[in-house]
Amino acid sequence: MLQGLSVGYDCLDANVSIEIFDRRSARRDEALTQLLEKGENVATTMINLREI
Repeated sequence: MLQGLSVGYDCLDANVSIEIFDRRSARRDEALTQLLEKGENVATTMINLREI
């Protein structure tokens, strides 16, 4: 099901995902804005709930 997922996708670093999910992060808006403005497909590595 996930085979070939990385083809045509940029990989989003887990630290960036954590910043986006953290509503108190000062860098959240900047990270999310840059991600959305890029306009490309994005995949991420696996993160666990303790990291968020």
